[in-house]
Amino acid sequence: MDGIHIRILSVLCAERRGNQEWKDALCAALDTCFEYSFIWPVAQYGVAILPLLSECGWDKNAAYLEELISAARVQAVNYPHFLKPQVKPVEPLSAAETQVLKLLCENLSNQEIGEILGIKLPTVKTHVSRILQKLGVNRRIEAKAAAEKLHLI
Repeated sequence: MDGIHIRILSVLCAERRGNQEWKDALCAALDTCFEYSFIWPVAQYGVAILPLLSECGWDKNAAYLEELISAARVQAVNYPHFLKPQVKPVEPLSAAETQVLKLLCENLSNQEIGEILGIKLPTVKTHVSRILQKLGVNRRIEAKAAAEKLHLI
């Protein structure tokens, strides 16, 4: 059983690194699981393994694969952030953007941020826009969550 877990974790690592060999490795792990009728060793990885089950091309038994996918979906619903890759900014924030982010996370308006930092409103808006883009989010509240997760504030 430990061997299956190691294989699945290796598959997840390989896929996240962009190594296409994950497909063959996952198919080999699924062969072993199918041989012993194991569901849980794969399904417990939920949201992390779910898209890979559909993409890997394993075709030995469609009913078994559907059972795995169904069980993984249940895990994904119950634990939506399990083994989810950490959010990283596309590029680092500038010193000015970091200052704006800290004030943004205090729920201050653009006007208030501008007054505190002594910069004009359009400049604040530009900084906020760049912060959202760099953090890969669309809203200020999402920026705050991402900043906390990345320990930027």
